[in-house]
Formats: sequence, C-alpha cells, structure tokens
Amino acid sequence: MPSKKLATIALCIMAVFFSITVSGQPTPYFYKSPRPSSFETVLPGLSSYNFIIEEKDQYNFLEAYFMEELKKWIEATRPGIVFGIDYAKPGPEHVYISYTCSYGTHLASNGVWWWDASNVKVRFTVAQLDYNYEFSLPSFSVQGNNFGNHTLYNNLLSKVTNHIYNFNKASTLRLADYRSGYNEAKLKTEWKEDGCKLFEGIYEDIASDNGHKNNKYKLAFKYIDDKPCLLYLGGAWLFDDWKEGEYKAWLEPTASPNIFKAQWLMADKTVSSAYVSFENGAMLTSISANNENETYIKLFPSATDNIAIAGSQASDWSGTGFALKNGYIVTNFHVVDGAKSIEVHGVNGNASSEYAASVVATDKTNDLAIIKITDTRFNGFGNIPYSIKNQMVDVGEDVWVLGYPLTQVLGNEIKLTNGVVSSRSGYQGDVSTYQISAPVQPGNSGGPLFDAKGNIVGIVNAGVPGAENVGYAIKTSYLKNLADSYSLTSSLPTSNTISSMSLKDQVKSVNNYVFLLICSTKAKSTSTTSSVTRSASSSSTGSSYSSSSASTRSSSTSSSSSKTNSSVSSGKTQTSSGTSQVRTETSKEFMMKVNEKVQLKVSGKTITGWESDNTKVLTVNSDGVVTGISSGKTNVWAYTSGGDVQLFTIRVE
Repeated sequence: MPSKKLATIALCIMAVFFSITVSGQPTPYFYKSPRPSSFETVLPGLSSYNFIIEEKDQYNFLEAYFMEELKKWIEATRPGIVFGIDYAKPGPEHVYISYTCSYGTHLASNGVWWWDASNVKVRFTVAQLDYNYEFSLPSFSVQGNNFGNHTLYNNLLSKVTNHIYNFNKASTLRLADYRSGYNEAKLKTEWKEDGCKLFEGIYEDIASDNGHKNNKYKLAFKYIDDKPCLLYLGGAWLFDDWKEGEYKAWLEPTASPNIFKAQWLMADKTVSSAYVSFENGAMLTSISANNENETYIKLFPSATDNIAIAGSQASDWSGTGFALKNGYIVTNFHVVDGAKSIEVHGVNGNASSEYAASVVATDKTNDLAIIKITDTRFNGFGNIPYSIKNQMVDVGEDVWVLGYPLTQVLGNEIKLTNGVVSSRSGYQGDVSTYQISAPVQPGNSGGPLFDAKGNIVGIVNAGVPGAENVGYAIKTSYLKNLADSYSLTSSLPTSNTISSMSLKDQVKSVNNYVFLLICSTKAKSTSTTSSVTRSASSSSTGSSYSSSSASTRSSSTSSSSSKTNSSVSSGKTQTSSGTSQVRTETSKEFMMKVNEKVQLKVSGKTITGWESDNTKVLTVNSDGVVTGISSGKTNVWAYTSGGDVQLFTIRVE
C-alpha cells in the first residue's frame, strides 16, 4: 500500500467555548497569558479533550489505533480528564489532539499484515489560547488488529518524559496485577521435590516474536488449590504490563481430560473465553477474542529431568491419514512418532470400526510416514478413486483438504476446507512444501491435499498460529521417494475416476479413503489383541491363528526349550533340537537360506499372529517359525499377545 499523509482537519467548527473549574479551583490559564514552556505545566489544568481528524465514514486500523492509544495516554497522564466538550461556554481547559504520519503495510512470513508508521507527529492544541505542543516520535510497526500493542503510548510517554524535567511517572497506564506468588524458580523447585500432575509444566509459544514485536509467551500449567490455571512467566511484548507469576488464564475441566475451557487474559488484561488442549507434549490454545490458535512446546520437565508425572502412563492424540493400495496408509511422521499403538477409524466409511496398524516406513526429515493395517479382520480398501500426482502444481490452482481437525471439540466427522496454492515453497522458502490458503487445524496433519481434478498433490503437515489462511503441505514427490526406498511404489494409486466430477461428488467418492488415526503411548491391551486374532483364526485363509491356542503352544514350547542346546553367533541365537535347525531372529531385516527355519520374536516374545504381503513364498507355523520361503523378498508383520508389533523384511540368499 503506498505511503500517504493522514490529513488533519477539524471534525466540527467550535462556535463557543466554556469555562469550568478543576476540583473546584479556578483555571490557571487566562486568555493571552504567557505560553507555558512545557506541556506538563499545561496538563493539570486540562479537563476535556477530543481529536482533530479527517472526517469520513470508515477508518482503517492504523487510524483507529492512533486514536485508541492517544486516548489511553491522555487519560493516564491527566487522571479525570473527559472526552468531549460542552460548547455552551468558552474555556481554555480543553485540548485538541491531532496527529500526522506516513504509513504502509507489509505481509510478514507468518501470513499476518503489519502496519508501518513513519514521520509520526502528535500535536496538542489548548483551546482558545493557541498553545501548541508538537512531538516527533520514532517510526514503529504494529500487527493488524492488535490493539494490545502499546508502542505509540510508550513512545509518546518517553518523548514527554525527555521534554519535562519533573514528569510524574505514577500517572503511566497501569494494568491490574494478578500475581499468584509463584515464579519459574519456585515452580521448578516444587515440581522437582513433589513431582508433577498430568500436563503440569512450563510451555513456550513456538511462534516467532518478529523482532520483539509479537508476544512470545512462556507459560506454566499449574494446579493451585486443586484448580488448573496458566501462569505468565515471560515473553510479553509490553513486559511492564506483566509480572512473572501472574495468572494468564483460569481453566475449567471438560468431559475430555486433555481439554479445558478457559477465562483468558488478553495482552491488555481484558478477559476472553478460550479453549486449551494438550496433545503429544504440546499445549494448544484457541482464543475467541482474536480468533487466534497458538501452539506451545513443553520445556519443563524435559525427558532428562527424571520428574515423576502423575497420570502420565498413557497419552492419546489423533491425526489424519489416507489410503494407498494393499492396506497401506500415508500420514505425517509427527502423527505416529512415539505411538505404541495406532488405530484406524473410518475404513469403508464405518466410523465405529477400528483397525490396528503399525509403522512400516518413515521419513523424519520430510515429516512422512507410511503405516499398514495389521488387523487380520481387514478385507482391503476396494478400488481407490484418486491418483497420486507427482508433478508440481502452479500457484493459484484450486486445492481442497479433507481431515479430522480438533476432534474433541469439533467431533469425529470428516471436515472439508478449500483454497488455492499460495506458493510453491513453504515456510522460509522450504522447497519440499507448498503454502496453501485452505485452513488447517491440529488434527489435519497427515491429510490429503487434492487438486481440482481429485488428484492428491500434497500431504498436509502444518498450519501457522495466528494466521487463518496459511498452511503447508508436503509435495507428493517426497512421498514417492519414500515409497521407492521401501519398495512400496506399486502401492501408490495411479487411476483417477473422479476427475470430471463436481467437488461435492469428489468429496463423497473419497470420504471412505481418508481416515482418523488415534495414536497412544499405551500398547493395545491383551484382550483387544486376542479378540482380533480370534476373528482372524476363523477366516478361510489360515494365515494366522488364535492367541488362545498360541499361548498354549508357547507354553509348551518354553517347557521343552530347556532340553535344547543354544549357541549365540553375531547376535543371533542358534537352537538345535534333534536334527532340526531353528534360528531365532529379532532384527527388522535379515537374510535366510531357502527352506531354512527362523523363529521370529518381537520384544523378546514369541509372536502370536502375523500377516505377509507375499504368502505364496513363505509360511509361518503356530510357533512363529518362518518356513517354506523360496525366493525374493517379503515383508512379515508379526505381533505378540501383549500388542507389540514389528515389521520383518526377509530376503533369500
């Protein structure tokens, strides 16, 4: 936006003025009296004010910001002054406030518009007496719609302080004080001595402070008198308004143990409603007043602090994934990272069903993962209607996103958002991602990005806190690289049957192939696994067996093992029993000879179920021993009755 001068004209022509007293005392100024040398000398005699600004139907943010800041300043430095004037009587106690500046705007890297003000001048004109006091102020920038930024207020305060010898600093604008009695050191000491409750700790906003122009809060989640709250520890842009240990929010539990409703103190300490949730070591906030979503990373206690955390035995979180062929699903690495169990919901449109899955391929650098449904009840996805498009898409192309954002707030129904490709590079020029305008929220991670023809062109992996229409998606060429490196290229769908459909019909066609993923740090229980494997044992394939029979055979195997002789070589156990040679394997990838027998173990336990992508070249008997492999390479997903799952890649020498 080009720079321009804010013209200053009177809102109205004052016909007459009036004279009033201040606190019952006569005004200290009289017509044609000598001009006071400093504005501070004038301030005690002022009783009312208004602005001289350009009269128009609508004002932009910067104009409104100037009026709001100057209003705060004059009312703080002259307590008791009122806005407006009684035109019935003349009087010199009224001051007109005007300002001029040049301004422009720029778009920050986080997608937020900033207003840049330069050549700033503020003038105070005392009515009738022609006393003019003008102050030139430093240039400054302010984030659009951020009325909590008090740069102008502080700049003017500093300028008047330098201009006046005996400035009364007690008249500065002071916000309410909500100190709790805690500081960061006291919190850490208490937690180290007594341990933490679930979610308690210190969190820091991951957003940039943009050169100290944004708030970058450090907050503590703490139970005080058994009531959850957030305490301010640092990072406020106007640090004089906030003291370490002040309350930032008061929280109320909801039906979901990791989601809280909050009364949140904004930067100016006005109260807004908000929601605070905890997912996978992060704190997420959604503030109603400014419609901003922020992500905070947990700093303390860290993994090395060795502090007991009550109720932290299990943690659940969710993300999105979409189908490939042969039971494979694409998602983000950060969605499945740290998960000991993964449940897939929404297969074939059935939201109530859930299938166990395990990770088979990862690319941590590019935040990609491929998982596979290991549940033997799974009968396939059917014909996938979309294709994976590896060609780059152009800026301006229409795109749309399907996913499961904020499920504990918005529910488990799949959500659609759409927009355009804003850039062919992502955050700070990252060439592996697109920037998109389709809104994304926590929970969208791992979801598909479709083009107008229904081709998948990206995998959603990030949004920007505070920016509604800025998100990022990983380019599908990086998914192809991952699939190639794990010999899964044939699993990428290549046939598109929805290219000529309307968006509404495209969404209907692909709904059944976009899934809600529920991840947990807790392994699936024995009872859950047993029910799954029992269902599998009744199938006609005969490729697995029930956990109940497995446990019996496992028991008998262990009793007879005491009669065998074992020798260890290169970390692999050779067990001889009569003339039969059985080698125990725990390595994720290994070589074996044709018709050799290999005992598979996961986490030191005998497996109780398995699945393979090539049952024609091998079999696994009821004791978890691989036999009958003849050629090539095959993958085996093996799991135990305790829910441990591991992928074995077996190659024939």
